[in-house]
Order: sequence, then structure tokens, then C-alpha cells
Amino acid sequence: FPPVQYNGKRYRIGQGNNAFVFPGIGLGLTVSRAARVTNTMFLEAARTLAAQVTQNDLDEVAIFPELTRIRGCSLAVACATSALPRARRSGCTKTAGFRAYRLPR
Repeated sequence: FPPVQYNGKRYRIGQGNNAFVFPGIGLGLTVSRAARVTNTMFLEAARTLAAQVTQNDLDEVAIFPELTRIRGCSLAVACATSALPRARRSGCTKTAGFRAYRLPR
């Protein structure tokens, strides 16, 4: 949806689950060959997505990043839900490691 102007302020409409969270979780789980998804993984995905929100996003009364940054956000979520030590400790993955990536800014 396009941004909305209301009382002189620009409001950007966003989607968290379908656009940002689920693709990143799917990628992270696929890469880590996870056998199951835990509530902790979803919580970590949400925290990671929240960390991608900038001051500019907040100035536009948006609680999600701009869609133009979806690749970097999805990669961050994938890294957070992949075979990180937490996933390995919980026994949710069959892989020994995950290659580290630099996130685009």
C-alpha cells in the first residue's frame, strides 16, 4: 500500500510476517537443515527485524523497514534463525555450521 498523509504526517504501511519474517525464517531453516521450528526462533526473528528499523522508519511512523531493504532484512532474519549456537544447542539442526555474511547497510 502507498504511504498515507494524515494531519501533516506521512504514515508508511508495512507488513512484517509475509514480507520480512517468513522468507528469512524459511531461508535460515533451510540452510541450517532444521528439523523443527521453535518459539525462540520466531522471537529471535522478531528481535532481528526490529533491529533493522531505522530512525527514518520511525520518523515515518513505520514499525517495519522500507521494502527496498527487504533482502538485507531477510538475510539478517535468516542468520538469526539458522544454525547459530542456540539452534545447535537445542538440537533443531543437522548441520555443524553456517557461513557468516556481511549485511548490507
